[in-house]
Amino acid sequence: MSDDFSSEIRRAVDAAEPIDPTAIVARGRRRARVRRGGFAVATLLIAGIAVVARPGGHPGSIHTVDQPEPTTAPIVLSSTTTSTSATVTSVPAASGPVPQYEAFISPAVAWVASVDPRVALARTTDGGAHWTDATPRDVKGSVIGLFALDARHAWLATQGSGCIPVVLRTVDGGVHWQSSAGFRSGSCDVQYFSFVNSTDGWVEDTEGGALGSEAATVLRTTDGGAHWLRMSYSGSVDQTSPGTPGAFDTGCDKLGLTFASSTRGFAAMACAGGVPALWSTNDAGRTWNLVHVPTPNGFPADSGYEMAPPKFFGDFGAAVVNGPVTFGAFLEVTHDRGVTWSAVSLPARGFAASVVDATHWWAATRTEVLTSRDGGAHWARVAAPGGGPIDQLYAVSVSTAWAITDTGSVRGIERTVDGGLTWSAVRIALS
Repeated sequence: MSDDFSSEIRRAVDAAEPIDPTAIVARGRRRARVRRGGFAVATLLIAGIAVVARPGGHPGSIHTVDQPEPTTAPIVLSSTTTSTSATVTSVPAASGPVPQYEAFISPAVAWVASVDPRVALARTTDGGAHWTDATPRDVKGSVIGLFALDARHAWLATQGSGCIPVVLRTVDGGVHWQSSAGFRSGSCDVQYFSFVNSTDGWVEDTEGGALGSEAATVLRTTDGGAHWLRMSYSGSVDQTSPGTPGAFDTGCDKLGLTFASSTRGFAAMACAGGVPALWSTNDAGRTWNLVHVPTPNGFPADSGYEMAPPKFFGDFGAAVVNGPVTFGAFLEVTHDRGVTWSAVSLPARGFAASVVDATHWWAATRTEVLTSRDGGAHWARVAAPGGGPIDQLYAVSVSTAWAITDTGSVRGIERTVDGGLTWSAVRIALS
């Protein structure tokens, strides 16, 4: 199956349509190529757990979308931004299949999926040197959600017949898949997953909307996705179906959720006007409250922002927020598990960021990669991938990061294992 499968997934990727950034701003993340893994929708990936949802051919993540290069001088927060003194080289990206959904988990583990003309899912456990076919048997429709916890546990949402999502789960790296029970949805839209371990998880089932509004249902599982229970519902956009008490409302497009524990979680929004929108829950998703998240000094308060779901390391957490195009993106960070937040600008007006821990951060523009070892106080430029403009950046350790490049006609995956000094092309050749 390897040759035919590789040809199939390559044709699927090559057939993907280019993205219109203006459509993303006007209509929200579902229309972005991201999925993906992505946000303009920005990307935030935390080492150890990755989720990307990229409709239209990332992400969720947590994912990025194309932004025009700014025409004004970049905002640099750090007191010092330097270029590395080492010789930096970059290997041109290899041609080959690059999926619309990806989950980069660690230096060794990654899951990637194509969407059209059929579902195709690949997995690597050796940093992309070898890939195995993890596609569920007889799966139909297109991918609308992917979450991977590690090399063995993953959840895949596909669009079944009659626009009903089918949620599949694997506990053995894609050798076997099981269909979830109790998952009820009338939506054709993206499914955003979040798992804190192999049993406790949630999904935000978006139902579509219009004019900056969107309905969504939050469902929970305590048995790894075998069964799902509805926790809350926003109500329908046209108000014909009422929401559940304490649910977040239909305002803004929904960009996914994440949980820091079995009870505390956050849901992020993309709003056409106003400040970034983030909701929190302390009862596993049954009731939600709006959280105050500030913007950096100089950013307008009413121009609209798109916020990625935050990720946590104990009490520390971070989320990427995309602001107006001429201002770029910034990070929202918390040191008290999301009770209070502060805004930190990205250097060189970056549009993507990956947080490895509270002190080691990566950032990217379309043509540059920068790293920080002191929580964003100082940044150093390293080498950039050589396959084309940067579309996604996923740092999974202090030294290892994965990148998606996109020239407009060729998309590629590259990987660094030396902190960005050099990059190597990654080919997906399935076995």
